[in-house]
Amino acid sequence: MTRRITGPPLLTRAEAAQVLGVHPSTVTRWAAAGLLPCVRTPSGERRYRSRDVEELLNQRLKSRPELMQSGSRQSAAGRLRCYR
Repeated sequence: MTRRITGPPLLTRAEAAQVLGVHPSTVTRWAAAGLLPCVRTPSGERRYRSRDVEELLNQRLKSRPELMQSGSRQSAAGRLRCYR
């Protein structure tokens, strides 16, 4: 079973971390390692495409099925939802 993300097409580091269930620093490390592609804003901040975050999330769920127990997630801003 895969999960889909609805919401804005570009996510902040905190929003991507919330969806993935990891600390924001982990998102930055994954981007630096090339595991999660990012784009840079004119001010240099990283943004993550929701489809790339969704793809990484589903890869993680395939390799670690116990993560499926967590259910739906919603960001603090209430803009993101991740569905089974």
